[in-house]
Amino acid sequence: MGATAARLVIHLGPGEHHVVDLSRGCTKLGRSATAGIALTEPMVSERHAELAWDGSRLSMRDMSSTNGTEVNGRRVTSWTTLHDGDRVRWGPVDADVVLAATQAPAPPGPPERSVAVEPPTRDLQMPGGRPPSGRRVFLSHASEDDEIARSVADILRAQGWEPWLDETGIPGGASWAATIQQALRSSSVVVLLVTASSVCKEWVLDEITAARNLRVPVIPALLEDVPLPDDLQFLLQRTQHVDVSALAGFSSDDGSDRADAARRLDDAIIGVMERQGRTNPDRVLMRFGQVFAVVGVLLFLLAILSFIIAGLILDSSWGMEGFPVPMLAPFALALFAMVLGVAGTAMARTGRVRGL
Repeated sequence: MGATAARLVIHLGPGEHHVVDLSRGCTKLGRSATAGIALTEPMVSERHAELAWDGSRLSMRDMSSTNGTEVNGRRVTSWTTLHDGDRVRWGPVDADVVLAATQAPAPPGPPERSVAVEPPTRDLQMPGGRPPSGRRVFLSHASEDDEIARSVADILRAQGWEPWLDETGIPGGASWAATIQQALRSSSVVVLLVTASSVCKEWVLDEITAARNLRVPVIPALLEDVPLPDDLQFLLQRTQHVDVSALAGFSSDDGSDRADAARRLDDAIIGVMERQGRTNPDRVLMRFGQVFAVVGVLLFLLAILSFIIAGLILDSSWGMEGFPVPMLAPFALALFAMVLGVAGTAMARTGRVRGL
């Protein structure tokens, strides 16, 4: 009977992974350069986890890391037995466990030297100090909604996310199903664009089912108010829906409505990341941003009040006399308030998503 080999397939980003063969004994994993498996990711602790392989059983424990260790979406602390196909996570870094039978041993002969292969830490280094998949958003949609999906992808890209569309993310000659599966594995969240076309597509149902099996959270983004079929309704039960119909023009073409819908979708994605522990918020930056935003709103209200008071005092109109000079101060205050509010909101969001 053949022996069993243990390896980890560590996902570094879209279409990128590194295979580490485990030797018998204990292997430390962490950000430290001396770790047996070194991951240069800020959210991975210096001494994050430890793996033990005895030739037949693979176990892992967390070493009091900051961002935790998970097995199939469940946080673990003590020694836990790993099985073939398990998905493990150290902070934001995912890996798959592979336990495969090797060839039967050769007939007795001269003993062979056991050569320990040191995992190449250079290949595990991640550009920019974070995995490229941290902001990956998988867009599930019907082919009839390609134009809308591209528009939503542009909005997500402008917000700093990395949208994945099947029409652009699958190279020629590649297996469609395998590429979809890999894209789901490397994504942090799936955004389902709900329309009358998408809810009827069996392929969309397959994507959502695969996402559930891989424990990738799904956000139903309602572009149209349509009833969900029973099978899709079952998969999305207890899942918060997000109304983004303004992005498709089904509710209103007003720019403010589209901006509000884009913010709701962005906030929903960030909320999922926070619940998964993928973010490492900079609370100081968040607080400053929130204060600036509140001050901006108050100053804007003060500017409006100043406009009214100045208008009553001047008792003039906006007609032929042009822009009254006393109105310049309230106008400047309103402009400053808007800039301060926008800057504060951006600061708060930056602090909230720090670590992705």
